[in-house]
Amino acid sequence: LARGEDEALARELGCWWAADAASRGEVAEGCFPVATQHGTLSIGWAVSEARLQRTGKLLAGTPSLTVRLVSWGLDEAGRPRRRLLERPASGSVGYVRFDGLAAGERVVVSVGLRSGERFVSAVHAGPLAVA
Repeated sequence: LARGEDEALARELGCWWAADAASRGEVAEGCFPVATQHGTLSIGWAVSEARLQRTGKLLAGTPSLTVRLVSWGLDEAGRPRRRLLERPASGSVGYVRFDGLAAGERVVVSVGLRSGERFVSAVHAGPLAVA
């Protein structure tokens, strides 16, 4: 995304600190919940190219930018359950929505690089509770 698009996206997500930094030509880094309701969690993020380059040095091959959600909760029978969900990240500033989460689940969300089976977090948010 171009700098102006970064600022517009950050404002649209209600992330004023990221929008303010983008207006100065800086990148405010972080991963933040935009909304959580009825089993849906929306996450926005901003991560600098410098941080992604440092993160990439920990991986072999050609890594891909990925959003990873790890959740803990109970299944229908009341047994503990852990789930791992991943989505491709659209760029260094972006937004993604996870649907189908159960009320009361606890989640941690990370944006980072993935190569093969290995994932290295660059920024994260959590733990969060799903409404």
